[in-house]
Amino acid sequence: MPSHKLSALTGPLETILSYLCLLQNNAIPTGAAFPIKRCYMKINSSKFPSHAIHKNKSIVLISVPSQPPTDLTAYNTSSTSLQVAWGEVPDGFVHGILQGYRVFYKKTGNKNDSYVNSTTGPNERKFHITGLEKFTAYTLKVLAFTRKGDGVVSLNISVLTDEDGKRFHILR
Repeated sequence: MPSHKLSALTGPLETILSYLCLLQNNAIPTGAAFPIKRCYMKINSSKFPSHAIHKNKSIVLISVPSQPPTDLTAYNTSSTSLQVAWGEVPDGFVHGILQGYRVFYKKTGNKNDSYVNSTTGPNERKFHITGLEKFTAYTLKVLAFTRKGDGVVSLNISVLTDEDGKRFHILR
């Protein structure tokens, strides 16, 4: 098999996978996809190593997302709840099939608190957190994950739940 001709690999599937695995350890970025022109064996998903998937007649080497979701924002929706939203992981940095997102949150400044972890599906890019303490700062972060594991986590952001106040109704 030619050493640098990656535009179209030809040969038995096991040979192609072995070659790609060898190259991955040396020079191929994880998540790269290579078209298969011809295979001499029936494509069977059980023949693929755990770090490769077959998609549209290509072999894709899978890993975890190498960049976090973009544009993490949050705002309070009440004195005890927050709405969190984020953008997609940039194109080319998912490295596999996106399985979903994990949202982490905890009270800001309390080093003894651990993060609460909530998971969403791959098509959801917002999450509503309820049951929080009134007028309290929370630290949030988010990551995307594939079947290989969790990707890079976003930078932390902080947001404050609302303050309860007395409501006055003016009667006329």
